[in-house]
Amino acid sequence: YSTENIELRDRERKSYISLGPEGIEITDGTAVWKMGGGSVSLYAPAGISQTSGASITMAAPAPVSISTPSTATIQSSNMTLGGDGGGRNELEGTLSSRNGTFIDKNNVSLNTHAHTGVTPGSGATREPVK
Repeated sequence: YSTENIELRDRERKSYISLGPEGIEITDGTAVWKMGGGSVSLYAPAGISQTSGASITMAAPAPVSISTPSTATIQSSNMTLGGDGGGRNELEGTLSSRNGTFIDKNNVSLNTHAHTGVTPGSGATREPVK
């Protein structure tokens, strides 16, 4: 038993729900979900699966960190990844598209755009044609 928390648990305390001054903790003996001090953390070594029939919005003034040693897959018919305050958004590693095109901020396709002012030789091209 716990003298500090209210708990619903099995005899060995492998699986439990604990409510106390430090927050809430839920575990099945492997995955652990914690909420306390205004933050939420989840450790799930066998993976995380989330399914929704409606849109999902993640807006956070505080940092959000997702870390996985394996592939992370997001399946969506339309997804926006960006920020609001003129900040910088970075992707590390190779970015590729299987069934789509990349469009820049000026609505220019990065896959099929053309350049003007092309001169043979070592010169550089000008801006892409919109």
